[in-house]
Amino acid sequence: MKRPERKFFCLFFAITSIILSCYSKPDMTFAENILENPGLEEKGTKGLPAGWSVVPHHRKKGKAAQDDKNAYTGSYSLRLSPNKKNDREGFAVFRMLNIEDIRGKEVIVSGFVKVEGIGKNNAAIALKTDKANWLELPRDTGGKFVPFSKTISIAKSIPEAALLVFVTGTGGSVWLDDLKILVGKEPSASVQEKIQITPEREAKQEIRSTKLRDLPASAAIFFVSNRDTGTQRLEIYAMDADGGNVTRLTFTNENHFITGIDRSRHYIVTSRVVAGTKDRRSLWVLDLETKKEVRLTDRRFHAEGDSFSPDGQWIVFFMKLGFSP
Repeated sequence: MKRPERKFFCLFFAITSIILSCYSKPDMTFAENILENPGLEEKGTKGLPAGWSVVPHHRKKGKAAQDDKNAYTGSYSLRLSPNKKNDREGFAVFRMLNIEDIRGKEVIVSGFVKVEGIGKNNAAIALKTDKANWLELPRDTGGKFVPFSKTISIAKSIPEAALLVFVTGTGGSVWLDDLKILVGKEPSASVQEKIQITPEREAKQEIRSTKLRDLPASAAIFFVSNRDTGTQRLEIYAMDADGGNVTRLTFTNENHFITGIDRSRHYIVTSRVVAGTKDRRSLWVLDLETKKEVRLTDRRFHAEGDSFSPDGQWIVFFMKLGFSP
């Protein structure tokens, strides 16, 4: 199955003429979901979904079951509920994978999770190969299922392949549903594509690596602030709908203004002040998966916007030409 290309075409409002450069992700395609029983609908043994088992020495630490009272889609989910015997190692369930399906490849682990009552304890997923590749889950999801996703590069030589779900603490529950492990095929050599509506000399895309913190699965509100920058510089933050779990996402020397995120929660669009100017801004896209950022608009002109189209293929922004410093 071909993964949809993410090409950011741009809608705009300009005063006199248009200078525009747009960005697309690598042309990565992905196979069908290799995880059997991804919706957890098939019944296995000991009350668990087919293919899943409790880690043998964890059996007294909690209960894991196919739950028909909570599901994101279908009729069932996988529920983990630790008890008072759960020690620091945690309570876990697992399912084995075919080594040949993932060795030497890039995979995306994704699904939906609901977490209640675990307090300050932790819930996580691990793709165990030559090492444990961790995907931290939120500590509370507000009574609903929320998406999670992480891209992982697998070594060419691995001794095993297993998917595990962990929870620490002695109370609460974690539910999982609609799990996927998508295996990537080799991307094309090109990692970018330009769409320019002016002579070539006018606008050039700028792509660079950046420090970006992983987005918490429960994040619902995005904002800019200088709460811990120590200067007037504004960075991008996210927080839960109730105002909790405030997380700083960007660590730059840039001054950010309005910001927005696409529905896949993989891309942030933001406006930044152009260096050496008082308030002229450029439009940037930040890729939360690859940790790269791309300037879309020419530094000579003021541009700002925070909105993706519902399909994530377009960014709507305002551009003003002839802007003075």
